[in-house]
Amino acid sequence: ELAGDHPLEANSEGARDFYAFDDGNEWYVQRPPQKWLSNMHWISPADEKTHEEYLKVLARGNFDVVLDAIGRYLGLEGLVAYHLTFIGVSHSEKGFMHRDTHHTGASVYNVIIPLILEEDASPELAMQDWDDEERYG
Repeated sequence: ELAGDHPLEANSEGARDFYAFDDGNEWYVQRPPQKWLSNMHWISPADEKTHEEYLKVLARGNFDVVLDAIGRYLGLEGLVAYHLTFIGVSHSEKGFMHRDTHHTGASVYNVIIPLILEEDASPELAMQDWDDEERYG
């Protein structure tokens, strides 16, 4: 609904709001600034109860097994999901290059799991480095 009929209004600073649902879970919703040319919304748990519910959903999908495999592959002693969010987007003109973390020694990663995939869509990958070299395929 946020990425469809009732989005947060985009502006030059971005938008933020809280949503409480009948199940008692509370969500913090953000929308990026207009320069992103997208109706993307980030939706994150707004309290500990909702955070714990989100972790339970991930556990039912064996996300702990995924984290363990990634950690072993990277030779790490442990991994933690410290910021849980999901993204709703139905329109984007072009990705907006940014970094979520800095100076981590390559020890912080974004794990993006698609919730809904467009049927019959062709595979899409956009990669860009900081020197303006772009490759799309």
